[in-house]
Amino acid sequence: MKVCTKCGLAKPRSEFQKNPSMRDGLRSDCKACAALRFARYYGERAAELNTARKRRLRAMTEEERAMFNQQRQRDVEVQRARYLLNAEQERARSRAHYAKPEVKRRHAEATARRRALVPKKFKARNAVKKAVLRGSIRPLPCFVCGEAAEAHHPDYDRPLDVVWLCRAHHRQAHMLVVRRRVSTPTTRNR
Repeated sequence: MKVCTKCGLAKPRSEFQKNPSMRDGLRSDCKACAALRFARYYGERAAELNTARKRRLRAMTEEERAMFNQQRQRDVEVQRARYLLNAEQERARSRAHYAKPEVKRRHAEATARRRALVPKKFKARNAVKKAVLRGSIRPLPCFVCGEAAEAHHPDYDRPLDVVWLCRAHHRQAHMLVVRRRVSTPTTRNR
């Protein structure tokens, strides 16, 4: 047991993040207090931090940007490899996390908010799921690369009209839609 310096509660050592520079190898504040502190810090400074990050990215030369993107890709690959090495432990940790009542409640609230924003999207997804289960639609490989695919709806008003894309190409398709939406000037009625 260890006492958190912020909330003053005695908690198990597993509730403290590692910090090799500390005498006992753990941070002095518990994970919950640290999460609150980080949330408060980033919540108060979100706009400021985003503009600073964007300014740094704009100031980069092409060579620096290429190195930055390579490093980001390496970081993603390391995270993926680390996950695959400990996949069963990660799955167990994730299941335990999402089994907590508080997490379930927050997840349900977030899903309800998203569903209220884009009801057509959820209806289209469910229609495809049901059609696949009935056998009236057969999942195909990715239209671009031939890998395992998921359904992409070019138009949510036609829920069973889907294009089968792998996760990477599905993400790219949505990015193209977002870019088009941002770059298209809005017209006003006069």
